[in-house]
Amino acid sequence: MWRERLKVPILIVGIPLAAIVVHVVLLRPLIGLALTGSKDYVYRAYGWGDSDLYDYEKFPSRPVQKTAPAFHFKSVSACDLVP
Repeated sequence: MWRERLKVPILIVGIPLAAIVVHVVLLRPLIGLALTGSKDYVYRAYGWGDSDLYDYEKFPSRPVQKTAPAFHFKSVSACDLVP
């Protein structure tokens, strides 16, 4: 008797829940792969989610080493270019 009463709520909750699981686990990565063509991109997007303000908390940081001074070309005025 209690099985008959639970059959309808299980169908009402179970079918949409199963559809959501199938969408998230199977269809979403396949659609992403079809649109981008890169399985690595799909993995990163699926694993890390969209970019947001708090990406600095997800990814490690490292110090940037100082480099050599930048090269600058010698300045030439426009009057020097006209013969």
